[in-house]
Order: sequence, then C-alpha cells, then structure tokens
Amino acid sequence: MIRRVWVLLAALTVLGAVSGCQQAQQQMEFLDPTIEVTGVQLTALTESQATVIVNFLFESQNPLGASLDRLLYEVFFQDGSNWTLLGKVDKSGLIINFRGSTILAIDSAFEGKAAKALYEVPSAGGKTSFRITGSGLVKLGPSPLEIKFNLVKEVPRPGVGALGAPLSRERAIDILKEQVIQPQSLAHNLIAFMLDDPLPQGTEVSPFAPSPLPNGVTTLPYLVPQTLGSAQWFFWVDDAPYAQFAHPTRYVFIDAVSGAVQVTDEAWWPYVDGLEVYRWVAADGRWDEGNWAYSNILEEERSWRETTIPGPSRPGWDVLASSISRYLISLVGWAKAAPAGEAIVPVNGWKPGRGTDAGFSGDMGNMSGFGQNSGIPAYPPEGETLQDIEDAVKNAADTGAKDIFFYWTGHGGRTAAGESFLVFKDMTISPQQLADMLKKFPNVRFKVVVQGCFGGGFVDALRRSGMVDIVLTAANAIESSYGDWDPAGDPNSGDTGSEYSSGLWEDLNEIENSPELQERAKEIAKENGWSEFVAWLTIARESALAKDATFRAGDTHPQSWVSAPLVPPTVAPTPAPAPEPTPAPTPTLEPRELLEVSFAASTESISDQSGCSSTIYRPTKPTSLVGDRGLEPLTSSV
Repeated sequence: MIRRVWVLLAALTVLGAVSGCQQAQQQMEFLDPTIEVTGVQLTALTESQATVIVNFLFESQNPLGASLDRLLYEVFFQDGSNWTLLGKVDKSGLIINFRGSTILAIDSAFEGKAAKALYEVPSAGGKTSFRITGSGLVKLGPSPLEIKFNLVKEVPRPGVGALGAPLSRERAIDILKEQVIQPQSLAHNLIAFMLDDPLPQGTEVSPFAPSPLPNGVTTLPYLVPQTLGSAQWFFWVDDAPYAQFAHPTRYVFIDAVSGAVQVTDEAWWPYVDGLEVYRWVAADGRWDEGNWAYSNILEEERSWRETTIPGPSRPGWDVLASSISRYLISLVGWAKAAPAGEAIVPVNGWKPGRGTDAGFSGDMGNMSGFGQNSGIPAYPPEGETLQDIEDAVKNAADTGAKDIFFYWTGHGGRTAAGESFLVFKDMTISPQQLADMLKKFPNVRFKVVVQGCFGGGFVDALRRSGMVDIVLTAANAIESSYGDWDPAGDPNSGDTGSEYSSGLWEDLNEIENSPELQERAKEIAKENGWSEFVAWLTIARESALAKDATFRAGDTHPQSWVSAPLVPPTVAPTPAPAPEPTPAPTPTLEPRELLEVSFAASTESISDQSGCSSTIYRPTKPTSLVGDRGLEPLTSSV
C-alpha cells in the first residue's frame, strides 16, 4: 500500500512538472546556441608526439540549457602553402551550462608521421599556423542542431631545438629548487607547476588579475601581460595550495639557455598568450603530480583531494534542482511544515572552466540543500550578472520571504584602495554594492555568510546597511579563506566544500535534527532578542570554528557581528502634515573592532530524532558577540 502511494505521488509529480514545463516552453523564446573556437595551444612537441589544446566558448541563453552530444573537429598545420592534417578529435557527452557561457578546453595528443612532420616543419619566428575546423551536435528540443566552426591561428611552438643549446628540464627544476624554493628551509606547503617545454620568445604571461586590483576595474579577467624577451622555462609556485584565491603565488622564469632567474610575486593563477593554463587549475589536473615540478605536501595530506575534486560542473543544475524542490514542497510537503517567510539565497561566484573550484561546488550543494527537510526553499541566481543575484533575492521576497539566509561562496581579492571585493563569474562586487542591493528590500531581514578571501571587509558595510541581523565570514579583511584541508588530527576529515563552510553546514544540519539544540537556540534567541535563526548561526559557528583546521592552525581568523534586537519591519501609515521640526544632527556609527574568537573545545554526543548519534563541538569558554555602539556586549554560553 505504501509503495502504491509513493508511486502515485511520483506520477503526480512528473505530470505536474511536465505540465509546468510545457506551459513555460510556450512562453519562452529559444535562441540558437553558438560555438566559437577561442584559442589553440601547442603545449608539447617531440619527433613522435604533438599535444594540442583547443579552447571553445559555448553560448546558450536558453533557460533549460542544452547538451553537447558530440564535438567533432580536425586539426591542420601549415607546411609552406599546404595544410597538413595532424589528426581528428571526437568528443561526446559534454555538459553545457544553463543561461550563460561554457568554456571547454580539449587536450589531445597526436602521434605518428603527422606529428613528426610538424616537428620538422620550418617555423617563422618560433610559430606555426593551425586551422581548426569542425562542428558540434547540440541537443536542444526534439531535433539536434549542428553548429559549424572554423579558426586559423598562428601558435607559438615549444622550445624544440630552436634554442641552440637549451637548458634541460631537469636542470631547470634544480635551479628552481636551489635558488627559489630552497626546500631545506621551507616552512609552508607549496606546489610548483611546470609546463613540458620552455615558452618561446614573445610569449605573453599574465595573472588572472593584478594584485592589488587597480581601482575602478570591475570586469575579470584583467590581463596585464609580461612579454618574454627570450625563451624561458616557466614555473607557477602556489605558496598556499589549499587556499582560495587571491593568495600568495610566484611566477618563476628561468632563461632556457643562460639559466638566469626572474621571480614575480602574484596572487592569481596564470594565463599564457591570453589563455588560462587549464591543466594547472582544472580539478583533475591541479592534483595530478605529473604537472608538478616540486611539492613538499606529504602523501597522507594529499588524500583529501579525492573527496574535493568535483565531477563535471553544472551550475544550471542548482537552479533546476531548486525549482523542482520548491515544486515538490508545494505539491505534497516534506517532513515538516515550511517555516513561514523563510528562504535561502545561495550564490556561487565561481565560473566553471576558470580558475580552481576550491570547494565552491561542494559549498553550493551543501547550502542549497540545507533546510530541505524543513521545506525552506532555495533561490540561487539563474544567470551570471549582478542583476541576477538581485533577481534571486526578489524572487524569494516575492514569495513572501521576510527572513533570508544569504550565503556567498567564491574567490575574493583587494583593490589598490585596500577594499575587499568578491568575484561573481566575470565581475567584482564591492561591500557597498552588496549592501545597497540588500537595501532594496526593506521588508526583509538578512542573515549573511561570506565564504571568500578578504570576506571580513564586507562586515562593516553590511552592518551599516541596517538590513542585516548577523554577518559571519570565513576570513578577515586581510587574509585568504581556504578550501577543504584535512591535516593530521582534523576533527572532520571527511568533510567536503570549503573548510569553514563545511563545519558550519554540518552544525546547522545538526541543529535542524536535534530538538535539544533547537530548544537551546530558542532560549538564546529569547534572552538576546534575536530571531531563532540568528541563534542557530551563533551556535553553529562556535562548533564550526572547532572543526576549522585553518582557524585551529592560526591561518584564518573568521569574523562575526550580530545586531541589536530588532522589531520586525512594518509599513507605517502616512502621517498628517505637521510643521517641520528643527533638524537634528545625523547620528553616525563609530567603526567597531571585530571579534576574533579563540577557545578550547570539548565534544558532546547528541542523538537526533532518528536515533543517530553524532558529535558537536562545544567551546569550554563563553564568547561575546558585540552589537552596535551603545549596547552591552551580548554573551552566550553554548
């Protein structure tokens, strides 16, 4: 009988979803997607093998997305006046994003006579012309769509014999270790990445953005290239491989003949001739030791990457899954009644195919799913502009949400003026921009968590907005935040996502499933005049800090601020005309020193309603969360 009921509910769900999709399809105008070849790289060349990376840009503005069933193309190189076929590439099952762009980098190795012919072909100025021609078969609606593409581009050749007596790869690595890394005195983890061959003269190398970012720059990447005056071995030394960006890195150039060394300090991953070195930042390449020239990360510490490398990223799936979740909740309800007026707006600033995921996909999945058992709907942005973030908040508010948990995960940096910024896809957002966005919703109270480098720089603007009840950040205003790091002794070595957010999410779920902790949250909320969710976040934060390996090691200093007791906003009637009073001076808020918490932790075993037992970490000392000026410090022992 139970099985029949669930089958019936599933059938009703499918019928409702199909009906909704059919109605939505009638209202949507579908635009043909496009495929563009944006670049070609010849990354390795020997007498027997040539490795070519082809970069594609797929644009689709359709809300339901598309799938690239097949990508078939041919690679030619120019030999005199003739075009010689190097090889063919046939890829299938590629994933395309919803309502936006997808960057694809296809890495192919070609062997045989054609590779040898390319090796022997004379080059003009160390470059060879390539032609990429082919088509993609896109599944969009009932009929597949074939999209053709073609590109001719002059490509730098790796340093194969054109350098006279080139420095060997092994000798270049020795120079790197002797003069730059100096392993015998190294006191921090690092990874030094290396290409297979030297970069030829004239190659342009640039970071994703300068650090600090010049004032007024709001679009990324912002490439300021350095042009090589001679062939160089290029190493990217990542001095904080577990950290999210921006964080300290070094670009090391070793002359391919003389061995002269040049080092520049940078904070972002590198681009070569305008293209990201994808093999160094892609999930499956960043932790491939074949791309490393040197690392001092112990083998036992490397095992964490197995749980943090995400599968193919599908940011549109966040939107679709949240829509299905909201539909199911409205249709049959879930375990508990949805709390009236609550919603989650989770924002993932990372753009697939650009830079490292660094735990952001895990964060997004965790926070989007939080509250699902309580029926709290999630409204992630559906596009890649700042307006899409505002629209997500509006969508939540339009459904009656008065209490919104606004969660942000993504890279961040600092400007030349010392101001923090967060990266959303191709653009930056400043603290004041975010505060101004939230102020457009005067009937909503926000609870904000920022998982990003230099996130502490957002606290003051959000505090002054008057719209926010609590702000938690994974790092302060002058330090990087971290992806998952599981050193020896880490209390939650099985976590996924970012180091700070994973613990916070675990403990929010702990509270959601523990009547004991919920009662404690109610008591704390009543005592301090907070909403219950503010109390949830304060309790979860204390336990999350005890699980945060970077906080425990002193690498990060997560920040917090909580407001005074607030009366829910009301719309007051228009007052009758009255004589204008004498203007009073406008009150100002003094800047407040943010709290940095440290404490010893103990553990407590808790059983939820299902009888499952788990551990939550308790501070052994109370901590203070200080509100606006003029209020007494609020202290809670949790």
